[in-house]
Amino acid sequence: MGKRLAVGLAIAAVFFALLLRRVDPNQVGEVLHQARWPLLLGVLPMLCVSIFLKGERWSVAIAAGVGERPRQRLFAATVIGTAANCVLPARLGDVLRAMVLRKHNQVPATRALFASWSAQIFDVLAVALLLLAGVASGKGVASARLLTLMVAAVVVSVVAVGALARRPQLLARWARWLPGGLDAKPGRLVQHAVRGLRFLGEPAVLARVVSYTVAVWIVEVGTMWLALRAFNIEVGLAAPSLLVASIGMSFALPLTPGNIGTYQVVAILVLGFFGVDYDRAFAFGVGYQGFALFAIVAFGLMFFQREGLSLRELKVDAALADTETTLLS
Repeated sequence: MGKRLAVGLAIAAVFFALLLRRVDPNQVGEVLHQARWPLLLGVLPMLCVSIFLKGERWSVAIAAGVGERPRQRLFAATVIGTAANCVLPARLGDVLRAMVLRKHNQVPATRALFASWSAQIFDVLAVALLLLAGVASGKGVASARLLTLMVAAVVVSVVAVGALARRPQLLARWARWLPGGLDAKPGRLVQHAVRGLRFLGEPAVLARVVSYTVAVWIVEVGTMWLALRAFNIEVGLAAPSLLVASIGMSFALPLTPGNIGTYQVVAILVLGFFGVDYDRAFAFGVGYQGFALFAIVAFGLMFFQREGLSLRELKVDAALADTETTLLS
């Protein structure tokens, strides 16, 4: 973990060094000074609503075909995982929230992780659709075709995995080829993974997951619109939609902890597309990300302490999750 964190911070430092070469410190300072910081307080409840909806979507996916939804400390687990993803590399926050949920609901970590990752497929689909709409509005025909292929690939993947999830006996048969068969740990992990994917094969549950995804993205676009107004960036809904989609894509494959550095690059590129000057876009990227990171991490630390967790436990659980994932690969 330490090596990954060091590499991520080094990449962030390189990004900032390159960005700062074109920044006028006086202009950036003026934008930050004129920002309506009290308006950002309205962002906080919207961030909480987004986290809550993601947790509810996750619990629906986990419970598909298994039984009652895991609800104990669900919001706390989601907040802790979100905060951890802001400061830790390689999306280790996903592992941590699965561990917290397992502690209170006896949900196997592998099942929780596969349900989470599968539900996030729809986030990728939403990102691709929003990017497609943004590029199409700018008449980027070649890029629009590429994104159309991306959307088609995601849809085909969801359909294929959903069809496979409806035939768990087939995966169970494959698992018997593992050393020791289904009685061995790899076989049990495959069973948990299949249960985590099961919602993709159940239309009613799948519809609920999609509806939660739509609600999440509506809230997040509204949150970004409000944040832009707080920095006196007056734009329509296209800009925050494209910005949310682009940031979401960068978080799918994070290069730096909390996307520090890459967040500012995305803000400059997307807002520049809508005529926002470099310094104002950079100031927004620094100011809003700093505000949101501080709020989410502080909130996550509060829940982390209430859970009585420690960094040592996190390292052990992350190592166990890495072992499980390796056995499944």
